[in-house]
Amino acid sequence: MKKNFLLSISILIIAILALSACTNKSQKVEVDPASQTQVAIFAQATLTKYAELQPTAAETDEPTPEPEATPVPEDELPGEEPTEPPADETEAPTAPPTAIPQPTTPASLPEPPAGSERISFAAGTTNKTTSGTVEANQTKPYVFWVSKGQLFEVNNSGDNAAFIAVKSPSGKVLVDFANRWLWYRDFAQETGDYVIQVSGLGYKSNFNLKVIAPQKLEFARGTNSLTAKVTVPANYGHEFSFWADEGQKMNISLNPADQFVLSIMNADGTIILSAASNANTYEGELPKAGTYVVTVHNTTGAAVSADFTLTIK
Repeated sequence: MKKNFLLSISILIIAILALSACTNKSQKVEVDPASQTQVAIFAQATLTKYAELQPTAAETDEPTPEPEATPVPEDELPGEEPTEPPADETEAPTAPPTAIPQPTTPASLPEPPAGSERISFAAGTTNKTTSGTVEANQTKPYVFWVSKGQLFEVNNSGDNAAFIAVKSPSGKVLVDFANRWLWYRDFAQETGDYVIQVSGLGYKSNFNLKVIAPQKLEFARGTNSLTAKVTVPANYGHEFSFWADEGQKMNISLNPADQFVLSIMNADGTIILSAASNANTYEGELPKAGTYVVTVHNTTGAAVSADFTLTIK
């Protein structure tokens, strides 16, 4: 009996030590996030957001209960007017070509803080690049409006390293200059103006700041295919985002196709198709569940319209 008692005590001590080690490890991650790579941090931070923010696109076979708050019910989504059922049941529903992720009318947005510059998309586009110069030991601030749940990305390049800092509308620091990051990608947890600052720290830098907020696509309930009409400016790209599950087969086509190149990635940074492949169609099995981003690159010197058809089974 004494042996059993000592054995039980030993097991209990080992369990406590193991639990303590796990706790210390998780605290180290929270205190010192710079010890991880930016990709790892993004993957960890958004692991549960995929399921929370993008559930409906993968659930087309069975009805789901009405959500209490978010995501917004399908009949209240902006730009998606109720339409009569198509005569041909195999006809793909058409996504609205102007479902832009943020208002494009300056009057609809608040004035940015003094000294800040607002980044706004042109009608029909999903990204914008702003060029500027920041002096040594100075910062250049921008504001960018994002709605809750929207995937967005900020990336920067310069002749000297031009680092970014990002704050949410409520003032929460998402990226600090101490991180020495040149890009950031996440799902917006708040609606409003995000503050983006650029600094070369101790160096003067000429920079190009690009902000991307993909146009979100969702399948009509009971369907697995849709067609979105898009007009892409000359030498520009248009981003689409959507949810897909692991093992599903995805097919993408463009009409016309010969004036475009596709690139595809999972939102965690996994490249599925590089633009360097010069492909304008895609068919393949998806390696993981999550939000996918497809960029339609216009390779011509003029604006071109196309039908973007997406099928996921």
